Amino acid sequence: MRAIPLALLLAGCAPQLFPEMSRFDGKTIDPVALEQAKVECASRGQVAQAGVPQHYGQYGGYARSIEQQNTNNAAFTGCMAEKGMRVTWREVQPSSGGPPPQSQPPVVATGSIPPRP
Repeated sequence: MRAIPLALLLAGCAPQLFPEMSRFDGKTIDPVALEQAKVECASRGQVAQAGVPQHYGQYGGYARSIEQQNTNNAAFTGCMAEKGMRVTWREVQPSSGGPPPQSQPPVVATGSIPPRP
């Protein structure tokens, strides 16, 4: 029973990572080619992840889960590099749950509704 609270504690400490892609040569990435590469490389990551051996013991499942994620990220990054795209893994900021903020029109303090653009 002690393993469940420990697992919840450890899960809260692990940062969520998301990939940012850019080309090695600095050119713009074609959106269609990017999606094709992401799908192919994600499947390669899943295949590599499935090859991680089973760990045993009290915390074997946690160790395997961490190793699977690291293997998946490494396979994805290597596949994208073969296609000429650099992958940088960034942490998700806790306050940014949605899309990046967009510029908002200034709020008029007179109580009137600002005109629509």
